[in-house]
Amino acid sequence: MKSSQFTIVAGLAISLAAVAVPFVHAQPGTAAPGTTKPVGSAPAGQPAAAAPDQPAPPPPPPARTPSVMKWSDPEIQKASMMLAGFWKTAKPVAQTGGEPGATSDIVLSIAPVMVEGIPDALLCEAARADSLHAPYRVSLFQFYKYKGALRLRTYDLHRNPDGTAGGAATMLIGMTQLAQWFPNDIKRDWFTGTLDLDIKAEGDKYSGKTPYAYPTATGGAVEMTSEISISKDSLVSMDRGFDATGKVVWGSSEGDKYEFKRIDSPVSTKTLEDGVIVLEYKKGTTDKAIAEGDRVAAHYTGWVGKTAKQFDSSRTRPQPLMFNQGRLIKAWNIGLIGYSKGSIVRLYCPPASAYGDKPRGQIIGPNSDLIFEIEIMSVEVAPPAPSPAAGPDGGKIPINPAPSGNPPPVKAVPVDEPKKGDGTGGSSVPGKEEIKPAQPK
Repeated sequence: MKSSQFTIVAGLAISLAAVAVPFVHAQPGTAAPGTTKPVGSAPAGQPAAAAPDQPAPPPPPPARTPSVMKWSDPEIQKASMMLAGFWKTAKPVAQTGGEPGATSDIVLSIAPVMVEGIPDALLCEAARADSLHAPYRVSLFQFYKYKGALRLRTYDLHRNPDGTAGGAATMLIGMTQLAQWFPNDIKRDWFTGTLDLDIKAEGDKYSGKTPYAYPTATGGAVEMTSEISISKDSLVSMDRGFDATGKVVWGSSEGDKYEFKRIDSPVSTKTLEDGVIVLEYKKGTTDKAIAEGDRVAAHYTGWVGKTAKQFDSSRTRPQPLMFNQGRLIKAWNIGLIGYSKGSIVRLYCPPASAYGDKPRGQIIGPNSDLIFEIEIMSVEVAPPAPSPAAGPDGGKIPINPAPSGNPPPVKAVPVDEPKKGDGTGGSSVPGKEEIKPAQPK
């Protein structure tokens, strides 16, 4: 009998079973890299005065506030909070598609979230214990009343034409740790209901099963059933897929089951100034940790928190982003300190730590909160700055000082490719930067 975190997901068990310059370069209140302010423009951080014959521009929308879960029914709340939390398989489960006999522990992360059109929703991330940053399934659960009795429904995000999860699934990774910041724009029509289980209270636990077999096309099965039992510290599920002859082709065999035990959060979380939240999925193992001024290479993807829309990703480009630590938006400046090569983190960035009340491109509006997934590829100590020469009076002459009040420009150049001007025809590409001081006028 084959069973794995991939085949079981059809049911409940382990569901229960061409951006030119990277967005993180510019600090709020400064000109974007490679641009200059028009003559007569207002100072950074101050709104421009409206022309005498034109109305003043409308104020930017306020930053969004954290959501507070609202329950529709006390019994639904009780059952939901019993299911919510972090769970790990009591013993490793078999994998399909890997090495013969390979097993792995499975972790479920479940948290209440506010979803318009799906009251009492629970977000669930199902992942291998060694790959928490990459869940194989992100879905919703919902307890609801049917003819006065309790039911549990499962939902999947709509799929892409190739069968992979929709883009929002990747953005929602980690949202069980950030449930209060669940995207406002994700609503009922983003999901498809998959199956229902009739639930009964039995003393201090809830248990139930599907009222009939549901059609499926997963793993060679044509129909499937699911069962569940939930108590304070134990979650037991049994999912089975049947072929056209009635043979079990995946899931637990008769009398077999998948048992999970409640655990503490497997993801380290810390909150920094301005409300920046760091989810630490993997800690690098190299000795050199990021410090102010270090030269860092990182792959990243960024989303707008409210809309769940992706606005940028270095992974669509031929190389990671290269930057000097401390020269990007504040959330990156403070959130990456101490991490080393191999680290994988998610940053939740309130507007004050990102771009404030200023829009950025076509997707990031004023007062947008942002979410980044970041993988540190390398960390190097930045070379020391050249010593200033002595002036005629014994003082030190700054080397290529930047004009007062303006930050040094940031220039994007290719990695391991020739720079412009060397006669080989190299051209600037996004994702890397070379910090050069501005020349004095």
